[in-house]
Amino acid sequence: MRKLLAAAFAATLCASQTFAQDKQAPAKKASTEQQQRTDECTKQARERNLQGRERNQFMSACMRGDKPK
Repeated sequence: MRKLLAAAFAATLCASQTFAQDKQAPAKKASTEQQQRTDECTKQARERNLQGRERNQFMSACMRGDKPK
């Protein structure tokens, strides 16, 4: 009896979350300037196949806006 009651309770909880969800997908937020800069620096680091310390130094300089060497 307890198992049946527990199963019914669990099913009710799962169903209530399904009905509570919003039907429309939330609109994507516009990327901030910081996010755009991070994406661009990451892309450049990948193109240069940088790893480890060299990548960290490049990313720091790129995020500051310095010209990469």
